[in-house]
Amino acid sequence: MVVYHPGDIRATLWPKRLLEVRRKLTRSSVIIVALGLLALSGNAFWVWHDRNEFIAALNPSAPRTWFHPAPVNSLLIAVIMLYALRQITKTRRKLAPLGYPLLEAEEKYRGVEVWTSVEPLTKRPAMLYMIHPDRSGIGRDAWREVSHRWVRRSEKARRLNSPHVARVLDAGYAQHERFYTVVEMPRGLRFDELVREHGALPVNRAVFLMAQVAHAVQEAHAAGLFGLALHPRHCWVGSRSSNVDWVTVMVSGHCVDEEATTDAAPDQRAFALILLGLLSGTWPSAQDAVAAHDAAIERLALPYGVASALRRCLRATASDPLPPIDELVRGMWASLPGPFWNNDLAEAWWNDRKPERESA
Repeated sequence: MVVYHPGDIRATLWPKRLLEVRRKLTRSSVIIVALGLLALSGNAFWVWHDRNEFIAALNPSAPRTWFHPAPVNSLLIAVIMLYALRQITKTRRKLAPLGYPLLEAEEKYRGVEVWTSVEPLTKRPAMLYMIHPDRSGIGRDAWREVSHRWVRRSEKARRLNSPHVARVLDAGYAQHERFYTVVEMPRGLRFDELVREHGALPVNRAVFLMAQVAHAVQEAHAAGLFGLALHPRHCWVGSRSSNVDWVTVMVSGHCVDEEATTDAAPDQRAFALILLGLLSGTWPSAQDAVAAHDAAIERLALPYGVASALRRCLRATASDPLPPIDELVRGMWASLPGPFWNNDLAEAWWNDRKPERESA
């Protein structure tokens, strides 16, 4: 756990646009101090010039009085300079909480760090994906292209309309040439936590949850985002308004116009692996042989439509495209023997386990 202090830039990701503002404020402070000192020096020289008897003798002027405007000018310059510096300091302090605090590390892989964070204005919990160019073997020029693609992809994900997609709050560049994406952290349990705490799910509930995941995936595919990196820890189940067992999915993906791919097979395989994990209570790996997945499906004795769709998704390839994923889920749902999972059953399930969660 990182102890965060608003003024500690080391524990904060600073968007580049805020860094530019900080630099401009620093330059303004230097310029104000330089001009103020120059003006005060000029006034001091003016006083010295007028008071010096030798120069006064060589350059006669009007009779002098006790009052001289130079001290008043100096006082005015000093007051203005101090006021401007005070305002700049206050502005810098207001900028400090606008960075993204790095609260707790979630994942680290191949130059990518995932942190829990807080959206600075609304104080909502968020997940921050931060990429370090210097921690990868890819060259600087390649990383520049990767960063542009990453930010454009995040901007496209921000425009998704599915209510089951976690909102992208921000994306851009940060200090030390890093780039990042900030995604809202949905409320509820992640799929891996749900299975760890409560075990395998009945087939009707698992299909009910995955139908919502399919809605998010289909929305991303329609927008040209593929390679969504679906994983149980990227799916949350909780409540939203009066809806219980509401699923929210964190998606990211490559843009079609940049990657020149519309291959949905990796996402369909990942979808099937998550469903198989919910049904079996253990998370299968994408590296496992297809025969191992088939054996797991056989052991579960699933309805024919569910087992068939799972096998088709696990064997999906770019050369043998499948129907859209939401169409596959409709086929699964039609094959369920019932009773169908619904909001009332979900609410009763959560209420039965509320004392367990409160005691834990």
